[in-house]
Amino acid sequence: MLAPLTICVVLPLATADNRYVRLADSSWPLERISQAPWSGGPHVWDLGDRSVVDLNFHYTVDYDLRGRGVNVYVLSNGVDCQHRIMLHRAICPNRGDFSGTSGSSSTEEHSSRSMRIGTAAASVVCGDSVGSAASILRLSSTRVATTTALSTIIRALQYLSYSRGMHLGPMIVLLTIQLPRQDAVAAAIRHLYERAEITIVVHAAHQSMDACDNSLIQSMDEVITVSGTDAYDRYISETTGIHPTGNCIDILAPAVNVPAAYYDAVDKTLLAAMNHTILAAGLTTGVIATWLEHFREYNPVQVRRLLQGTARHNQVRGVPEGVPNLLIRSLLPPWVIDPHDRTI
Repeated sequence: MLAPLTICVVLPLATADNRYVRLADSSWPLERISQAPWSGGPHVWDLGDRSVVDLNFHYTVDYDLRGRGVNVYVLSNGVDCQHRIMLHRAICPNRGDFSGTSGSSSTEEHSSRSMRIGTAAASVVCGDSVGSAASILRLSSTRVATTTALSTIIRALQYLSYSRGMHLGPMIVLLTIQLPRQDAVAAAIRHLYERAEITIVVHAAHQSMDACDNSLIQSMDEVITVSGTDAYDRYISETTGIHPTGNCIDILAPAVNVPAAYYDAVDKTLLAAMNHTILAAGLTTGVIATWLEHFREYNPVQVRRLLQGTARHNQVRGVPEGVPNLLIRSLLPPWVIDPHDRTI
């Protein structure tokens, strides 16, 4: 069963001159992952096809990559596509609903909890003021119920593979649910990765356990598994007591006190500060979307290399043995965008 979100505070979304007013300190996750300049070398950045040495260059170049032209699909128990901070970017198509229920809302408490998880994850991908890729072409919800049969899950995964053929631009899938340990599920995931060349992102278990043992998907090389940190660059366990471990984790991103859309059946303007590794996965998905705006032909292997090769190394305190100490960095060094750019 998926661990619930920890809700720190819920506030209405204030507006002024059609601009959203952020929660106090709500900008920290985006600033933490994107605004650190390139300095402090020398360091070798392994980008797969070549190695680049950072010789104390101090870069603050912004290439304005925001995810334009990239499609993101969120496989979850539901996303509130009517939430104000995601309007006109998030869609909930009927053909993407495999839950067996009509509509995207429910008054049942368990459904509300599930919707909160999917909505929060989607918002940190594309939400105004809180999303790491607020200019993506489209975020589409693919919904399954909490008790969905295996055959329905397979159909949902096949739908994602089919959707790849409908888009000319790059596509990313964010998985926010735990999928059963079945060969058919593994085969469907590998098809997304190998045949459709879709980048897949999943969160490390928001539990104190080895990510490799918790889920079939998290243990697969085909997916990017994300665990979390707080605003002080401490591992998520230092703040929450949750202790995801294991070398199946690929990257770390903010997951504590992260502002995100809060699902409510009536009020579509609520934001909350939340704790969950799903939020780290959502932020990572948005970062990858911004990169794919420029590297439109990158396959999942190249995306993983870029993600790990440009991360901040050994920045996070309290990281368990076996978990790579790699904190995501969304601002790419200029030579990755333009190999001829060496301007200090």
